[in-house]
Amino acid sequence: MGATGGVALAAMLVSRVVWGGFFAQPLLIVIVAGLTYVGAKQAILLLAARRARAIMAEFPFLLDLMLMMLESGVSLDQCFRSIARDEAIAVPHHARLIAMLVADLERGMRYDLALDRWAARVAVSGARELAALFRQALFQGVELAPALREFVREFTQRRVMRAREAMGGITVRMVVLMILFFMPALFVVLGGPPVVAIFDTLRGISR
Repeated sequence: MGATGGVALAAMLVSRVVWGGFFAQPLLIVIVAGLTYVGAKQAILLLAARRARAIMAEFPFLLDLMLMMLESGVSLDQCFRSIARDEAIAVPHHARLIAMLVADLERGMRYDLALDRWAARVAVSGARELAALFRQALFQGVELAPALREFVREFTQRRVMRAREAMGGITVRMVVLMILFFMPALFVVLGGPPVVAIFDTLRGISR
């Protein structure tokens, strides 16, 4: 909204300089402000989508890291701190988000609230389920490593299913594109000579 207001103010100043009044061209001001608002909104959506793709791409490796640490006997708290401290190259986005989780815990926030905030920051498929799994392990005594291993297996299966669905959608789009762009040209190539021959025959008969 700040950018939209700034652009609208700039348009008013231009209107004052060029046409002699701040509101000499009100339609121009409205159009410029509207385009700025729509453009800024689309830019934010694109940045959010790019961030979500990057976080989602790192998520399987993060799960493998956590599973490896937990199976080696590291506690969940130590696992979080190790990833935040040492894995900034391997999983940069998640390392930063987990560092924020660790900071929440160090400020005295309850584990369940900190995990909810972490899941909200991650904001990709599987984050809330993983946070719920951690809460169960902390407060209900669920053994975490086997539960996380099962979660990783189910998460991998869901990713494979989504990939297959995406491939199916791509196949359908490719078929539609072939029908729209290749079939007319194929009809011209295959049907052109017979049509020309028919017209030549009809012209010969008319003579």
